[in-house]
Amino acid sequence: MPLFLIGFMAAGKTSVGRAVAEQPNRVFIDLDDEIAKLGEAPASLVSRDEAEFRRREAACLGDVIARGDDYVLATGGGAAVFGDNLARMKAAGCVVALGVDVDDARARSGGGQGRPLFAKADELHAKRASVYRRAHSVVDTTRKSIADVASEVGIVERIWRSLAARHRSSTTIVALGRRSYPIIVADTLDAQHIQGSWGDPPSANPL
Repeated sequence: MPLFLIGFMAAGKTSVGRAVAEQPNRVFIDLDDEIAKLGEAPASLVSRDEAEFRRREAACLGDVIARGDDYVLATGGGAAVFGDNLARMKAAGCVVALGVDVDDARARSGGGQGRPLFAKADELHAKRASVYRRAHSVVDTTRKSIADVASEVGIVERIWRSLAARHRSSTTIVALGRRSYPIIVADTLDAQHIQGSWGDPPSANPL
């Protein structure tokens, strides 16, 4: 099953994605690279016609999802915000947002060089934050190495994969490294999940 990395510009999605994908038979895909294959670099296209960029971005995302492989996909900062992109990613696999504040993002990107949308970074970050929080989990990247973030993402993904398919879309995973845990929203208690997580439930009549 695929893993989708979303988050603000310079959150480290590509670097972390490559690290997570360093497993046998797993492929890393950068959505911007898929867009570039259509004939124009993403930065140039965004500057010229952002609406057309978003159209191509959504189309390329659909093409990647249709492959159905066990890949890791790093998306652009705005991909999850537009249209039904986030819903399609959540339906297809595990979605993890990488958290970064604007100041850290600017520092990491050298002030936003080569990223035309960084001119309105504060506005975009404020608008997109609530969408990023709709991912299955948010992994904070502040003062963490790529290896540490990749490890946390891997833990989150393993928890997500362990869930029954019926619970995956409605589950939020709190990312706390080895102490990470899922919060499952359901109409009724799932005895099978409780038993799998905690062992056999106590007898209703222990006597």
